[in-house]
Amino acid sequence: MHNQKQTQQLSYTKCSMQDSECLTSEGQKFVRTFVNGIPESHVEKLDEMFIETIEINTDAVDHELQNVKITGLKDAKINDISFDNNFKLMRVSFDANLTTNSEYTLDGVLFRQPISGTGTTTYHIKNIQVDMLILYDIIETENGKHRMKVRRYRSGFTVKTGVDYEYRNLFNGDKKKNEAVHDILNKNWVTITSLFGNKFYYKIFDNIFDAIKAFTRSYDLEDLFLYP
Repeated sequence: MHNQKQTQQLSYTKCSMQDSECLTSEGQKFVRTFVNGIPESHVEKLDEMFIETIEINTDAVDHELQNVKITGLKDAKINDISFDNNFKLMRVSFDANLTTNSEYTLDGVLFRQPISGTGTTTYHIKNIQVDMLILYDIIETENGKHRMKVRRYRSGFTVKTGVDYEYRNLFNGDKKKNEAVHDILNKNWVTITSLFGNKFYYKIFDNIFDAIKAFTRSYDLEDLFLYP
């Protein structure tokens, strides 16, 4: 049984925390509202997401992305939203196609070949699955209601289809070298994701986690769910 409720200008259908089917369905309907940002709940805009700097450095490569803009989360497909109140675990799983645009600086050695450049870059990340496990406690408020106190998260991801990389002005515009590097990057996107992906993707996941944390601490559980 579901009840309609409006809280702080948000309209949604409340579900039991044990009803993952309802939570997943309503979460899908709520995606666009959530990723557009909810100022009254201090939820930052996630689409378009902005990250000032991402460093993707290894022993061989110094790589920095600046003014990173990420789109695609508004069209995310929610696979699962569920809670385990015994272990105090929330699971959020979704698929998305993401596009990132940024400025970059790059210098080092990739697969034994020198690589360098400064310019702009675009990544097309096709069909990434993200699974987040969020640890929380439930605390009683002064008014006798309850709130979720989110602690930390762990996350895993799989890029299912591929990543297309485009770096403009590698080797100061040397077209032949530029095309050779793109051929290596785009044919070997699985390996590139394995080598460099964590430092890139977890910046995105941190922002998603911060948004979930801000949202849950703004509402009593009785206003969010059919609770207890």
